[in-house]
Amino acid sequence: VERSGIVDAPLDGLESRTIVEAGETTPCAVDGVLTTLSLRPVTGRRHQLRRHCAEALDAPILGDDLHCSGVAPRKGIGLFLYCRSVAFEHPSEDARTIACAIDE
Repeated sequence: VERSGIVDAPLDGLESRTIVEAGETTPCAVDGVLTTLSLRPVTGRRHQLRRHCAEALDAPILGDDLHCSGVAPRKGIGLFLYCRSVAFEHPSEDARTIACAIDE
């Protein structure tokens, strides 16, 4: 993935939208290049981020053996997907954001 933008691709017949921001790229002997992405789901569909990366961007998340068609799965390494923050509207209070720092 070389650019940022919006993936607007229905999943299972339902509207589905993800904001994608491409970050650093790292050379990889096995996969060629790995790209760090910032993914922000606008809608909330099952496996939305995994499917948008694999199906719409043709760049499955590293370690995703479920949605890695055409790419050799990497069994046993785990899914390289990290949630940095979650924000949501609370029904009786102000909006909430929960954030986690990533260990470098």
